[in-house]
Amino acid sequence: MGKAMKALLMLCMVGYLASVAFAIRVNDDNGAEEGGANGEGVLPCYGDDPLTTTLVATVNDALWEGGDRCKQTLRVRCIKSADASKPCKKHTSVDVRVADYCPNCETTFQISDDAYAKIADPNAPSLQVGYSW
Repeated sequence: MGKAMKALLMLCMVGYLASVAFAIRVNDDNGAEEGGANGEGVLPCYGDDPLTTTLVATVNDALWEGGDRCKQTLRVRCIKSADASKPCKKHTSVDVRVADYCPNCETTFQISDDAYAKIADPNAPSLQVGYSW
């Protein structure tokens, strides 16, 4: 295998590993009604505009990019559970819209209950997921 091919393969592997994260669901009834990080019940990405979906995510500093990711679509797929269970739904992904900033999140992002249920058993406490924009 040539040096160029090895370099390309290494770049692809780094890109894949960079897109693996842990995600947990947002801890409210329908994904985002409790409001945003500003504490005023307003989601920074939507302001006074109503949400048109319950498939949403809040992201931490690693993905926020100063708000540039607002309303962008994040495709999330379940890889495995953080524990020994097997909650992932096979060959399934979900598209979520970035709705909020979560500066204190311990995970890369959190997804709504509705989004979580599309890719995994809703009773699973935490998942290792892959994602892409």
